[in-house]
Amino acid sequence: MRPWLLLLALIITACDEEEPFEPEPETPTPAELDPCHVDDVPDAAAAQYGWQGDGTFVGFGGRRVIPAGPTATLTDMPVDVAVHPDGSTAYLALVSRGDSSIAVFDLDTLEVVQVHEMVNTHPGLEVAPSGDRLYAAGGARGTVEVIDIEADRTLGEVQSIHLEGTPSGLALSEDGQTLWVGSYYESSLFAVDLQTLEVQQILDIDSGAWDLVLVPGRNELY
Repeated sequence: MRPWLLLLALIITACDEEEPFEPEPETPTPAELDPCHVDDVPDAAAAQYGWQGDGTFVGFGGRRVIPAGPTATLTDMPVDVAVHPDGSTAYLALVSRGDSSIAVFDLDTLEVVQVHEMVNTHPGLEVAPSGDRLYAAGGARGTVEVIDIEADRTLGEVQSIHLEGTPSGLALSEDGQTLWVGSYYESSLFAVDLQTLEVQQILDIDSGAWDLVLVPGRNELY
């Protein structure tokens, strides 16, 4: 046999004896090993309810709130707010599971300086143009509370206007002489004379009033 034929036969035999090529198996991903595996979650998606380190607030459902200015945390839920004419103080109607109150809030220090206990609190707060009275809807109690505002802007003596309804939503006339009171369940609207604290007129409306707005200069109540 010629030498080059023998060499060719040896090469072919050697190739035939080699194991067939098999690619290296790929490393399985965590998802393939565990169908319940979740890849790294973005920080924004993992944020817990409450204030965040960047000054934003995450509410229920994951909604992120960016405050427009300085903020303060209250122990109860505010349902309405009215500001004193001099801009120094805000009055906040607060509700919780077992308590109702009006908080006197200093707008310079952003602190509550007084908590005025209420039997029932609904949306509906108005400060008299003179700044010496606060009117607060009493809701299921069937009253509007007339509360004296002291010289230091805290709340003092209380009188009650009794109505045949569930007061919710207040609006003052521009001259401060008439208080309009919405009634939620009874679908009524009361006009109260603030000199006598007596009801002067009752109007029936199509649905219960939750809030009222008087348009200045147009004598229109919504």
